Amino acid sequence: MKTAAKIFVILGMVGGVIIFALYLILGIIGLSQGTNVELSGMAFSGAVVCGLSVIGLIPFIVGFFSLKKLKTATSHDGLVGMGVVTLLFCSLVGGILMLCIPDSDLKK
Repeated sequence: MKTAAKIFVILGMVGGVIIFALYLILGIIGLSQGTNVELSGMAFSGAVVCGLSVIGLIPFIVGFFSLKKLKTATSHDGLVGMGVVTLLFCSLVGGILMLCIPDSDLKK
C-alpha cells in the first residue's frame, strides 16, 4: 500500500506541474496580446493568470514533503497529519492511501 500511495502522490505532483505550465503559457500569451502603452484588459488578465499559475506548484511542494515523510515514517501516527494535507492539496487517492497504511508496511 505504501508503493501505491507513492505512485498516486507522484501523479498528483505531475498533474500540478502540468497545470502550472498551462496557466503560465496562457498568461504569457495574454500578456503578449496587450499593448505596451497601457495595461489593456487582455494584458491584465494575462498577468492575473500568470500570478495564479503559482497555485499549480502547491501539489508539487506538498507531494515532495509527502514522499519524504513516507520514506522516513516508522509508524502510522507519523503519517496522519501529512496524509490529511496530501488529501487536501495534492492527491485525493494518495492521501487516503497514506491514511490507511498499516504499521507493518512502514517497518519494512
